[in-house]
Amino acid sequence: MGRGVPAGVMISLLGVALSCRPPSTVLQPAGMQGATRWGTNGYVAYEPGSMPLIIVIPHGGTLEPPEMPDRISGTLSRYDTNTLELGRSIATALLEQTGRSPYLIITHVHRKKLDTNRDLLEAAQDDSLGTRAWEEFHAFIDEAKAEVVTKFGSGLLVDL
Repeated sequence: MGRGVPAGVMISLLGVALSCRPPSTVLQPAGMQGATRWGTNGYVAYEPGSMPLIIVIPHGGTLEPPEMPDRISGTLSRYDTNTLELGRSIATALLEQTGRSPYLIITHVHRKKLDTNRDLLEAAQDDSLGTRAWEEFHAFIDEAKAEVVTKFGSGLLVDL
């Protein structure tokens, strides 16, 4: 995570996210916010949350489906070490400390096959399976954002 938002700022932003809920909102108990939803072939996943925080994990995947060709340009082989584990650890810590869970959107496919953090052309490079997974990933983000705004008025999206 070398570059980006300093840790102190991130902690402050998480504090703000934790406090952003209308007083009349009744939160569902942990584990009751909704079951994991999977995209086609299990390439992407959406875990609905119960707090105004969305954690997007586009580069932690390890799946290398043979039916999806390797990308030939862009960032191809770099695996963002421990981003999936970091996202899950943050979610677990928040659940333990607050009783609420962030929304998680995860790509389970290795970056050399699909890079959901890029525009569609670079991300899937005209592969139909990659295109579908990219579209599902971004649809899950849009769904989570809409739900956070509806339930909480605002929220925070963190892209690991």
